[in-house]
Amino acid sequence: MYMKQKRSSVHLFPIHENLLNKILWISALALIYFFFARISFLLTIKPEGIAAIWPPSGIFLATILLTRRNLRPWLIGTLFVIDFISEMLSGTPWLLSLIYAGLLSGDAFLSAWLLWHFAGENIDLSRLRDLTSWIVISVILTNALAGLLAAGMASNFYSDLLLGTAWVEWVTSVALGNLIFTPLILGWFAWWETRRIKRRDRRIIEGIVLYLLLAGLSYLVFNLLDYHDSFSVILIYMIFPFMVWAAAMPRSRLMCE
Repeated sequence: MYMKQKRSSVHLFPIHENLLNKILWISALALIYFFFARISFLLTIKPEGIAAIWPPSGIFLATILLTRRNLRPWLIGTLFVIDFISEMLSGTPWLLSLIYAGLLSGDAFLSAWLLWHFAGENIDLSRLRDLTSWIVISVILTNALAGLLAAGMASNFYSDLLLGTAWVEWVTSVALGNLIFTPLILGWFAWWETRRIKRRDRRIIEGIVLYLLLAGLSYLVFNLLDYHDSFSVILIYMIFPFMVWAAAMPRSRLMCE
């Protein structure tokens, strides 16, 4: 009974919020999305220039899952425009930027639609059905399809780009973005909706320690290492266990209650 009550209330936008607040919410999400997109373009593995992870994919999917039906078209349209602008600013040709933005938006929408069909409307990854559907549909199926289309389009624009290599790069980056950021957002938002935690709770200390470790490792990876060293290519992925830790913190709290 408790779980049903909690699951039905998980939405980014309270139903009685006025239009201005909803516009501000979507604008804030657009800024967050743009920030992570720009960071992703800056933090690439050199000299190959491959994005190690694409956080906007996980953010896009999580925000759609947390948005009420009447606002989903507005959110999808806004993030589509933001993604297009971000691609253009990175130097991608405008037509390819438009295609990328459309594929990322289509991937997120199709993934969310399939998840609602197979796992239900309110998804927070607390059930095995949620988790299994999310991995099979979002991380693998729709991602592989969008990646194949994106790689095919990119190979038409860049003659020296191999289709298989482009597909693997797209699928890997988007999959990591989904694996890390979608559960992180859904988990923390579920905790926020059901918070009954006191200020002196040990979770605050754990959060501070996690932040310091993650910030320190991120600085080491992205600022102090020589990217021509093959070891640094592996080291960059050491960040992800800390992200999984962050995503699991609120969930472990809820499971204990």
